[in-house]
Amino acid sequence: MTAALAMVFAVGCTQQPERVDAAPPAPTGKQTLPARAVYNPPAKFDTQAGVLMPWEASSGLLSVGGTWLGDSKIPVALHEDKAYVATLDRLLAFNTTTGSLTATITPTADAMSVLSKDDRNNAAPPVVTPGADPLVLAPFFVRRPGVGTQAATNFIELTATNASSDKVDWRLPLALPSWTKDGSPRTVEVTPVVWTL
Repeated sequence: MTAALAMVFAVGCTQQPERVDAAPPAPTGKQTLPARAVYNPPAKFDTQAGVLMPWEASSGLLSVGGTWLGDSKIPVALHEDKAYVATLDRLLAFNTTTGSLTATITPTADAMSVLSKDDRNNAAPPVVTPGADPLVLAPFFVRRPGVGTQAATNFIELTATNASSDKVDWRLPLALPSWTKDGSPRTVEVTPVVWTL
């Protein structure tokens, strides 16, 4: 079963163009456009120049021959020079220029599944929000143990990590619907919904 969480983002409105009653004056003389940098697309790639992604990015998702298994999602989102790798128990921020891990984000409660080397990474890819201050959204299926008279609780913890600082801006606990309490395997996925106003 898959529990889907829909996030809503609003895109800024544009102003209506001003009405023009008269035709613009005809151009006089030679018109010049501002200079613009032009780049040729790469003709080949240097396979020795790249950096290796963390093992979590492809754990259990490659065949013996090294091809991607067709039924699996790539648990990675790219933003500028960073790759964000999701697992069921952590989110990794990875600098693709230097090859260094810049942050590991974990939920505040115990993750229901922990990814070990050679396990299949069944996490859905994280989502990077649009805008001037983008966030990386990653959900975790977690369990908070019982305390006193309170029973143990399963819930989804949605984390929003600032893409500039790699610090968690906020966390949102989400209650699970009753049909998820049967103990069957689950995954959680963030699905972005964009509305234009």
